[in-house]
Amino acid sequence: MTGVERDFWRVAELEITGRAAALGGNMETAIAKLKTAIEIDERRPPLGPIQGVGPRERLGDLLLSVGRGSEALEHYRRAIDLHPGRGRALYGAARAAAAARDAAAPSYWAELANVWSKADSDLPEVAELHRSLGR
Repeated sequence: MTGVERDFWRVAELEITGRAAALGGNMETAIAKLKTAIEIDERRPPLGPIQGVGPRERLGDLLLSVGRGSEALEHYRRAIDLHPGRGRALYGAARAAAAARDAAAPSYWAELANVWSKADSDLPEVAELHRSLGR
């Protein structure tokens, strides 16, 4: 097994054990596992577009779910820096910014509207986008 393969599987393991810790109510362990997954994920060369949810977005989701919107926003912003125009990260950033009462929330919603301009309008995330933009 190559180092890249080993890192891939280690990130997957950390994400799974982090999610399990969160489900068990141990948020600090979950956060620590996801932060370690991020360190490994971001030190290896990109393997192409993100498939599914990246560990940084997953950590943002977890932080947002426990009311830590400002911290979540930091992780979504970094995900956007690494992957500009990624709808999943923009959606998280918009929600986290709104939760944190950050002035950047409208700009994230607006950018997401451009990225998702042809998205299915019946998706709950798109409905939330339209509500946030007053449409």
